[in-house]
Amino acid sequence: MNTMGNALSMLHADLPHAPDEVLNEWLAPYADAEMLGWPPSPDRNAQPLGRWRGILSGRSIAFWTRVRWRLEEGPLEFSDLHEESQQTLLDLNSAYVRGVPNAYGIGIKDGRQRLISVLAYVFKHGCVPSIFVFLESGSQLSVIDGHHRLVWPWRAKG
Repeated sequence: MNTMGNALSMLHADLPHAPDEVLNEWLAPYADAEMLGWPPSPDRNAQPLGRWRGILSGRSIAFWTRVRWRLEEGPLEFSDLHEESQQTLLDLNSAYVRGVPNAYGIGIKDGRQRLISVLAYVFKHGCVPSIFVFLESGSQLSVIDGHHRLVWPWRAKG
């Protein structure tokens, strides 16, 4: 049975250049055997299986191994995000803030509570609770992890 430490070790074996902050926030909770286990596919060149497909944005471990990782801090504008990421944020806002039925409202049962938790954290600490994982797509960023944490800063956009 994997512990979070074992999960992190397995992740580092496949993604040796990914920062610990990224692995801990994005993948380690799911790589634990009690959740989904690791690896997401027996073939590192194949599309991930099951829920891993969404977590890894449909990209193989081989793809993520080739990613050049860097940690950055700074301002982020809604317009910095790729159109698909913008739409995802708007859809999350519609489902959990405005109560409009959509795939997010149906598929993510704790989504509204996740948004409320983020808002409470932002009010208390003045910042979002964790890092985001983006993939550069030309001059824009595709959100890979952190959609729920990004809804509140732009909820007025929808």
